[in-house]
Amino acid sequence: MIFSASINTHLLGQICSINEDTSGETSVLVYEQFYDEIENRYPKNILRLIRYYSLSSGLFDFLDSLTADDVYNLQEVIFCEWDETLVNTQTVSDFAIVKNFIDRAYTAIKIKHVWKNDQFIDLLNCLESSSLALSSIKRIYLRLTDKEQSKRRRIADILQKSSIYFTRIGHHQITFDVNVELPSQQTITINDEQQNVTFADLSELRDRARLEHSSNVNKRKIPQADSERDKEKLRNFTRFTSIVESTIGILTNLYTAGHSSISDKNIFMY
Repeated sequence: MIFSASINTHLLGQICSINEDTSGETSVLVYEQFYDEIENRYPKNILRLIRYYSLSSGLFDFLDSLTADDVYNLQEVIFCEWDETLVNTQTVSDFAIVKNFIDRAYTAIKIKHVWKNDQFIDLLNCLESSSLALSSIKRIYLRLTDKEQSKRRRIADILQKSSIYFTRIGHHQITFDVNVELPSQQTITINDEQQNVTFADLSELRDRARLEHSSNVNKRKIPQADSERDKEKLRNFTRFTSIVESTIGILTNLYTAGHSSISDKNIFMY
């Protein structure tokens, strides 16, 4: 992390080389030089930040591996889907603040200027809570990543291996839905119970596909050709779900109008 171009790197090397064999006289001289050139020169919050950066390299390495979208998705799943037994929402908010600060500081190359933003008043407290919860945040992120990969696989399976059934549902208010059948080894299960893929499921997957496509971020750092294939697959799934939605609307309107071909409770297979 860059906060000044004039740091005496030779002095830093001397500090790091001090051990039990270093003479007291040398240690005193090095400390006095450190005090004059660093400790007495920089604000205490900058020095505390450097200390955190040194002691929490795992946190900063993890932050560097994440995109802004990754952190947003992490916040979203914690706020909406996760209980707080593993990590609470405030800690994840602190984590997002640290990520935002680091990104801005790297861009601006001026920590002091970025720190003036009111958003970062409690940065050091955010760093502390993020460091303490790092292992839990990593665990949740890995689960979230697995979940997203599972959704991408599900989209590919629906496009390539599924059979589509349109069915009439309801009693007093008649409407239609879709059932998506996959080969037995591809069947969706939740808590080990088989689940039908309905239009609500397709709609949720479509929202995720739109989000990934619109973000235009190659988060997995895969080759450009593979990235383009993934984007095309997401576009195709979005179009497919829109066609299913339109078909459901047409079937509902035809039934309401009393069209003879769908007056009974038929199943339409495609």
